[in-house]
Amino acid sequence: MTQAAANMERTTLESVRENFESKGYRFIVDPRPDELPSFLGGHRPDAIATKEHDNVIIEVKPRPTGEARSSVAKLSRQVPPGSGWRYILVYAGQDPHDIIELSRPRKSQIDEALKEVHSLQEAGFDRAALIECWSLLEALARRLYAEDTTVSLRPLSPIQIVERLAMDGQLDDQDARRFRALSSVRNAVVHGDLNVSVLAEDLSYLIEKTELINAQLAH
Repeated sequence: MTQAAANMERTTLESVRENFESKGYRFIVDPRPDELPSFLGGHRPDAIATKEHDNVIIEVKPRPTGEARSSVAKLSRQVPPGSGWRYILVYAGQDPHDIIELSRPRKSQIDEALKEVHSLQEAGFDRAALIECWSLLEALARRLYAEDTTVSLRPLSPIQIVERLAMDGQLDDQDARRFRALSSVRNAVVHGDLNVSVLAEDLSYLIEKTELINAQLAH
């Protein structure tokens, strides 16, 4: 690593420190082994931030390379659900305020949210049901591709969701084309175009496909 890259990582980590400390966290750079959870084994992250009911493992990487993503995926798999710990990745030069920390949803949470979608549909709130169904597709993508940090650790646009599902065979060509068209409807609804109608058959189709993908997931 060049001196300039090392300086950029240190500067980024200091910005992350300021962000967490402003929220009341205790921030530790280069934590000692006795300050780390046992599930990390011998791995020492760049920093941790701790607060009542919330503990964060922090890694700073120079740039989004394949090696960095592989390392991050391995570490994120070590964090047990319900352990009180979570993980965030920051790239050198990234504004810490731009980091969106996305947790991996539980199967039970997705099941409950699908019930909400059906309730909205039955009550005639098709626009709201459409938006929530798309949010569930994003949550499902984070579960399906938990080891791919380009998916699991950042927000996804509707088109990114469709392309990832199509690439993996979750959607065939015909489904992918229809999903792309529905993503345009979703975007118009989200951005306040009140002239756009959500067709009942399109909403039912979207919900059905979401349920089929969800049915493949283990609890």
